[in-house]
Amino acid sequence: MALKGTKYIHKEGCKCPFCKAKRGETKGENNSMYGTKWSQEKTEMMRKRMSGENAPSKRPEVREKLKGYKQSKEHIEKRVKSYIETCKKPEVFENFSKIAKDKWQNEEYARKVLKHKPKSELEKKLENIINEILPNEYKYVGSGEDIVVINGKIPDFININGKNKVIELFGGYWRTKKEIEQKRINHFEKEGYSALIIQGKELKNEITLVKKVIEFTNNK
Repeated sequence: MALKGTKYIHKEGCKCPFCKAKRGETKGENNSMYGTKWSQEKTEMMRKRMSGENAPSKRPEVREKLKGYKQSKEHIEKRVKSYIETCKKPEVFENFSKIAKDKWQNEEYARKVLKHKPKSELEKKLENIINEILPNEYKYVGSGEDIVVINGKIPDFININGKNKVIELFGGYWRTKKEIEQKRINHFEKEGYSALIIQGKELKNEITLVKKVIEFTNNK
């Protein structure tokens, strides 16, 4: 039975690298590179050879071969389904979660990712309210050049008047859950900060919101 790819038909027992890999013939000791250890110099040489302007996808002869190459709808759906099923595995999800958490511990990474992230309309509205009732008390640090990372978490506003206080604005539906809200508060408390969580819907009642922010700020 022929294995249908995207543009070509690979026959049963096809010896191309893709079919061999699909059949598991290039795993472990069957892989020609198994056990190979490269020196740091060779690793750096290969990195330069395969990245930037030297990347295979940028070579004219490769780009010419790829012209008109299109994955079939069935192939794409199969790959997406396989990826989703893989991500559902507890060990895979846990690993992805750990990698993401480790990345956000790095302030340089956070700045790079969120440097050009614009403020949401809710963030702009809350910022205007805070600046009006408590000028020079809080600063927006959720994105842009002034990001503040507190052990992997980024608050939306931080007190700049000598108090260890942060304000978080939750706008998404999933963040309305109390356990998520409390988990965020506990995280900042462990780092020595008092945290106030404001739900997006609270901005509809400015009188109550103003009272809540002032009480939080004045409480020791």
